[in-house]
Amino acid sequence: MKKEKKYIKGNTIKPKESEFRMGLLSPKYAILSDSPNKYTKGQINLDNMSFFGIKNIDRDLDGKILVYEDRVKGWFLNFAKMLTKEQDAGFIVLMICTSYLEGNQQFREGKISKRESSKMLRDSLKRIFKIGKENEPALTLFVEEVRHGLFHDGMTRNNVEINANVMYPFFISENKKRILINPRLFLFVIEDDFEDYISILKDSKNKKERENFEKCWREMYPE
Repeated sequence: MKKEKKYIKGNTIKPKESEFRMGLLSPKYAILSDSPNKYTKGQINLDNMSFFGIKNIDRDLDGKILVYEDRVKGWFLNFAKMLTKEQDAGFIVLMICTSYLEGNQQFREGKISKRESSKMLRDSLKRIFKIGKENEPALTLFVEEVRHGLFHDGMTRNNVEINANVMYPFFISENKKRILINPRLFLFVIEDDFEDYISILKDSKNKKERENFEKCWREMYPE
């Protein structure tokens, strides 16, 4: 156990294969492979890290939820929040928020998007921002101008305006051809949605939501 102490929070040393099968799962969690069945109750604390046995994480739904929460917060949303203080960080904040939408929707629906990527993104936007049928042009604009722009072109397309003075997370112009976005407010809504979802998952009474989460996890990360 002495060698494990170097794997502390924030340390990017690559784990040796003899010590870890998969290395870091998230900023706070890693897999311990030398005694996979030892920790029958889940994770153990060691300095600022927690370790799972290989077989434990495969059968520990609550452990998977902790890892998912830590991944989204520790690698994405926490950094997005810090970047909102920077004057020119609107695009990267929006990019982080946009990456959340489809990914989270997959867990909620219990399946990976495969050929339904745009549909899942639209469904996520409708759910989070309560978008009705009359405002569906906003969904098309977001998919084509924001998501496709950022993740295919490396920049939003012509009909997107990043504006910190906008009073709403995003809305479309009267002619329905231009989308205006306040990344900071957009992030606030995403954070609320994520916190709500994690609270749902951590409540064992929410069997359907937890079942969908695990189905998606197993499809994304087959044992």
